[in-house]
Amino acid sequence: MQPSSSAPSSPANSVGSPLQSFSSPSNAVLSQPLPFIQKSDEREDESDVQDPLCKEAIQACRKRFHHSPKEEQLRVVKHIYNKQDCLLLAPCGWGKTLVFSLPMVMWKDKITVVISPLIALMQDQIKKLKEKDVTCLLLSTYNGNRVNDSDIKLVKEGHYRAVFMSPEVIFGKGSTACKVQDLWNNKYWKSQLCSIVVDEVHCVDKWKDFRPYYSQIGSLRGKVPGVPIVGLTATLPPDSLQEIKNSVFLASSTVHVIRVDDIRDNIQLEVHTFSLRNRVRQLAKLLDNTKTIVYFDSIALLRDVQDKLRPLRPDLRMDAFFSTRLSSSKDKVLLKFINSEIDVLLATDACGMGCDISDVITVFQYDLPHDLTSLVQRFGRAARGPGTKGFGILLAPPTTSRKYNKRPDILNFVAPQLTRTRTRKRTRKRTRTTVGGNVGGMWWMNI
Repeated sequence: MQPSSSAPSSPANSVGSPLQSFSSPSNAVLSQPLPFIQKSDEREDESDVQDPLCKEAIQACRKRFHHSPKEEQLRVVKHIYNKQDCLLLAPCGWGKTLVFSLPMVMWKDKITVVISPLIALMQDQIKKLKEKDVTCLLLSTYNGNRVNDSDIKLVKEGHYRAVFMSPEVIFGKGSTACKVQDLWNNKYWKSQLCSIVVDEVHCVDKWKDFRPYYSQIGSLRGKVPGVPIVGLTATLPPDSLQEIKNSVFLASSTVHVIRVDDIRDNIQLEVHTFSLRNRVRQLAKLLDNTKTIVYFDSIALLRDVQDKLRPLRPDLRMDAFFSTRLSSSKDKVLLKFINSEIDVLLATDACGMGCDISDVITVFQYDLPHDLTSLVQRFGRAARGPGTKGFGILLAPPTTSRKYNKRPDILNFVAPQLTRTRTRKRTRKRTRTTVGGNVGGMWWMNI
């Protein structure tokens, strides 16, 4: 079944050693959800999955992806078919990629544009789609990359069913960007568009200050009226949701929001406070040889910690992944980590969104993240394999730190949960603060 006539026609259960066990009865269990994600505002009759379109989608999914789609995935496909804007909020590893991959194998004459923030993420998605015989192309100016005229010609002719782009190549300057922008003036190509997918759509609000072209994504609506926009993300606070509705969907009152509430009771959350002087040593003590990601908010901080950590833990197989490393080097590091040749990966968000490594046991956040959304996204990288258990550990400054002044959401999250235990060492008193418990009550975080 092709899109309706109103649409363009044709187309380890072992958890390694727990880093810190919490047996004290005073340990807080995070059971009170914050007002982070409300219940779904869309409920459709389950009989919808029995209509001809959904039956076709189920058959295609079983044939090409070897499993049955979830009900919410079918809803998104149905919205695309009906040319309706849609926003899907679902946890990391839930299967958001399928909602735009499935139409590619169902409607072979249609084209999907995928706008994504990270080259590594797009390359990974393209690799997986090519394994399903979906023709794909990445249009990018990354590392001085240029798009050939022959590539643009094939895109205009509809040779590629999936065209991946970054916001910079759509709205930026330079010869490559001009070639890509010319696509939006090509009537034939536009007539074949099935949907415009904005992957990791929370970046529209989160990254708008240092990647300003994100704020222009909504202008595509005027270039391709009638083509549905599909936003995908794992975590979205209410204020960001409204901002994205205004920016991406141009305040459309008809955008369909689908939320998937998923309890991750297999991740134990821990919060450790530290002094600025000894935080690297504390991290060194907490690390073990289980597969671990340590997230940083800046490359400079990552490199500094890496230099100090090596002599403290020479036994660890450790490497780093960040955006300014050569692509070939990043690929090698990531492959080694996937194959368990590296125990500890020090990383920025360049190794994050869309990165699905199922046997990561522990995720650290070193120092405060930019916002609570980032923390949720990163902790969600732990224990994604069936039956596994893991840890999300925040290394935070004391609650008296001025760093919290600009991050009240994180302070409100951390402070009430802290259980204080005092220990004395010869000449002075130190305070060590931790919180233990599972994340069963953290459904609101959608990790």
